[in-house]
Amino acid sequence: MKRILSMICICLILALGGAAAVYSFAPGIYARIGRKLSRPTPAPEITLDPAFCYVQSEGLTLLVSKQFPLEEPCRPDDLVNLYEHKERSFELARADIELRQPAFEAAQEMFSAAKEDGVTGFIINSGYRTRERQEELYTQSDTGYVNAPGESEHELGLTFDVTTMTDKPAFDQTEQCAWLFAHAHEYGFILRYPQGKEAITGVPYESWHYRFVGKEAAKVIHENGWCLEEYAAAP
Repeated sequence: MKRILSMICICLILALGGAAAVYSFAPGIYARIGRKLSRPTPAPEITLDPAFCYVQSEGLTLLVSKQFPLEEPCRPDDLVNLYEHKERSFELARADIELRQPAFEAAQEMFSAAKEDGVTGFIINSGYRTRERQEELYTQSDTGYVNAPGESEHELGLTFDVTTMTDKPAFDQTEQCAWLFAHAHEYGFILRYPQGKEAITGVPYESWHYRFVGKEAAKVIHENGWCLEEYAAAP
């Protein structure tokens, strides 16, 4: 009997050690497994507003969408691997997440300010995506929340998805989300797909999806209650 108990203990130790090793080499792997086991609710169908006049913008406010797809795959030359910056003011779901330098610096400043306000626990779970990665996600998903290759802002490197550990049923019910709603524009970020703008963006409401557009544009968008398409089309 003692021998059997000893063998069980050894097996448990080896199993725990293996799990820890897997996590150390692939942070976020268990989160990915959890996401595969859970099936997200399909996105609602969206009808675009036929009266809205779409106009392309430039620079940090460049539109990437079904109306304005990227013709060629894009890999910016100033991408930053967030995992390598140990001083970062937020957590990561994986070790391979990248953002362009200005978006990373603004995110670092923003989440540091949130911490000073007593709001922590932000976890970035997606940033820059290659065209191949976007195509892979699009092919695997049937929920309607993944844009087609060339139509995703993630290919720009200026966008991140954020979440937090919570017992709330959705991210927009957390204090982290409330803080971002109130302050993200101060650091150059906008909620890219706000509620009530689906007929213009063509994308369902996503409380977790933030886009860096620079402080000036973000301030105008926030003060007017616009989405990025409305900013681009404004006279």
